[in-house]
Amino acid sequence: MGPEDSPYQGGVFFLAIHFPTDYPFKPPKINFTTKIYHPNINSNGSICLDILKDQWSPALTISKVLLSVCSLLTDPNPDGNSIIPFNLFID
Repeated sequence: MGPEDSPYQGGVFFLAIHFPTDYPFKPPKINFTTKIYHPNINSNGSICLDILKDQWSPALTISKVLLSVCSLLTDPNPDGNSIIPFNLFID
């Protein structure tokens, strides 16, 4: 469910989670399979979130990662490389 007090409130969103063979030393790959419009999620559903890339730590649990994804829906990250260019949404 989309988080309360966000534009996604009440929405149902599905994610695909792939755990690499060297998990937890490498981050899982998480994609939205439900179409969503968000500045940190591209048209393929890829999530631009630092803990899924260079800030990954084996100490992070999947629960904490999913909580971070949920928090991203409430509070988009407008800084630097985390913004997906608008033209990626144009088919």
